Amino acid sequence: MKIIHTLIIFMTMTGMDCIAQTVSGKINGHDYVDLGLPSGLKWATTDLNSSGNLFAWGETKEKDIFRFRRECYKWSKLRPWEDVKSLFPDDYDKTTYEKQFWYMDMDVYVPKKYVKKDKKKVLDPSDDAAIVNWKKPWRMPTAEEFQELYEGCQWEVVANGYKGTSKKNGAVIILSNGPDGGYMDTYENETMTFEWGFFSGSYWSASVGSEEWSAYSFLISNSIKNSIVVGGVSQELRYRGLSIRPVCR
Repeated sequence: MKIIHTLIIFMTMTGMDCIAQTVSGKINGHDYVDLGLPSGLKWATTDLNSSGNLFAWGETKEKDIFRFRRECYKWSKLRPWEDVKSLFPDDYDKTTYEKQFWYMDMDVYVPKKYVKKDKKKVLDPSDDAAIVNWKKPWRMPTAEEFQELYEGCQWEVVANGYKGTSKKNGAVIILSNGPDGGYMDTYENETMTFEWGFFSGSYWSASVGSEEWSAYSFLISNSIKNSIVVGGVSQELRYRGLSIRPVCR
C-alpha cells in the first residue's frame, strides 16, 4: 500500500494589513506596475498561476505533482545506457534499463533540452509559460531582471506577501507568500509519496542555470527572528513547482 505524506512549511504573519499594489496600466487584460526601473520593465501585479497550482521550469501548464522522471517532467529523459551501465548489476542490460520504472535517482535522468550543447541562455518562446498563456509582450523575467527588481525596491513583510516600494517613484509591488508563491517537490519511491513545499516568494526566471538540472529562480523571504526581508537570485531544480510573475516592456 502506498503511503502519502505531506509537509508544508510556511510563515504566519499576524497583525499586518493587506497592502494594495500600484496599477499603472493594463496590457492584454492584465494589470502592470511601472516601478521606474532602469530597464523600463513593467511587472505584472498578479502571478501567472492564479489557480494556486505551480509550474515546472520550461512547462507551460500548471500542475500539482512535481517529479523529475520522464513520465512527469517534459524535459527529462533517461541517460544513455552506455553512460550508466557501470552503476547496475551484471544481470542488467539496456532493455531492462529502458523498461524499468525509475523513481528518485537523478543518476539515470538527464535534461533533453537547455543543456550545454544547446548554448541557450533563456527559454524559447514556446516554452515560456507567460508568453504561451498571456501572449506577447508578456514573458517570464530573466535572472538579471529579478535582481534589478529586488535592488530597485525597499522591501517589507505585509499580510499578503512582500511589499516592494520603488526607490525611484514610490510605486508598490506585492510578491506572494502563500501557496501560489512557494515551491513544491514530490518525492516518490516504491512505497511512499512525500510532498513538501516552502511557502515563501519563490519564482522561476527564464534563465538557464549553470548546472545540468538547474534554472535560475528568485526567492524572497523574511527572518523569523527580526522580520528582515532578504532575497535574490538563486538556482533551483527544474522539475520543481514554482510561481511565475510575468513582465513586459
